[in-house]
Amino acid sequence: MAIICPTCEGDGKIKCPIHVNRGGKPHQWLDEITCRQCGGEGLISPEMMAWILRGNEARRTRVEQGISIRERARAIGITAAEVSAMEHGRRDPAPLGV
Repeated sequence: MAIICPTCEGDGKIKCPIHVNRGGKPHQWLDEITCRQCGGEGLISPEMMAWILRGNEARRTRVEQGISIRERARAIGITAAEVSAMEHGRRDPAPLGV
């Protein structure tokens, strides 16, 4: 059974001014983007909801311990982007110890 995405609240899009840094090119502002959590579907699986909850807890613990995302990534041998994806529930956060 699918669950309404908590990030976009089922809309499939995030609506707010979003700044896109394009390096040396002119920066861009968008009024909305496709939700990265649900991929624009508006729904997530129960497994992903569990990832979100566990990832939130992992982030809360890391911040309470004063550990940066880069430090955590180095400690477990992955990139900061991978840690971020796990903390936000887009990937299984098991490697973070939760």
